[in-house]
Amino acid sequence: MLKPQKGFSIATKSVKAKLLRSGFDMQPTKAAYNEIVHFYFLLIAEAPQGILTKENGGWRYYELLTANHPFVKGFPSGMKRAAIRQAIGA
Repeated sequence: MLKPQKGFSIATKSVKAKLLRSGFDMQPTKAAYNEIVHFYFLLIAEAPQGILTKENGGWRYYELLTANHPFVKGFPSGMKRAAIRQAIGA
């Protein structure tokens, strides 16, 4: 806890926010994620040597391998990395 000091004042603020989920469906996101996991699963089956790579647990190897691939180009990097890790089984 902060202790009062001479010449200073302690100020606090609270903000309330409400999360609106109207019109938001998670199914398209789940379907896209499952497709990209399937893509990386097939890629790992063809080139399993990336799993043994020590750097970053092997996921970076596959991320760089598919950097310019048109199928994964539009996906956010966090989603791609999670899909690679799931396909590897990490």
